[in-house]
Amino acid sequence: DTALEKLHKITAKIAQRKGEQPFVNDALELMFLIEENQAESKEALAVYGQAQKQRVQRKIADAVKSLQEIVSNYPTASILDESLFDLGELESERGNYAAAIGYFQGLLDDHPESLHNELAQKRIAEVYETELGDSQKAYQAYEQLLIKYPSSIYLEEVRQKLRELQSRQLSN
Repeated sequence: DTALEKLHKITAKIAQRKGEQPFVNDALELMFLIEENQAESKEALAVYGQAQKQRVQRKIADAVKSLQEIVSNYPTASILDESLFDLGELESERGNYAAAIGYFQGLLDDHPESLHNELAQKRIAEVYETELGDSQKAYQAYEQLLIKYPSSIYLEEVRQKLRELQSRQLSN
């Protein structure tokens, strides 16, 4: 059995149990990622797997290096958008907020069809708001999410954030 076949079997077993839904979602996401990337970029996929393992092990600096390797060495890999998003998340965790915003923005600019773009735009706004305390840039980033993704799943949350930021600006 290949790893993907084993993952299919495990997912089928987990799906039959109640209360295991988060694991099913994770397994399905992993299956999709492997299926999408195994044909054209096996090397990049292997490095990405290594980065995910390092992330789980809390070896954040190593995970960042692995993901940067994908960005540098596999610029056409279909897993590149996931790598950029993960780099943004990891740099944010490390407190490197400018780098995090740069990775999220790079994802938005270079991969306009990525499934991660709505969340990347939201994360830019959140970093400006909560980590950098820049309400004006946060407001602009949240507005961009509404403009670019008018049917976003984050629509109500973003509207609420915009109202909060407006009321904070009015009270200052």
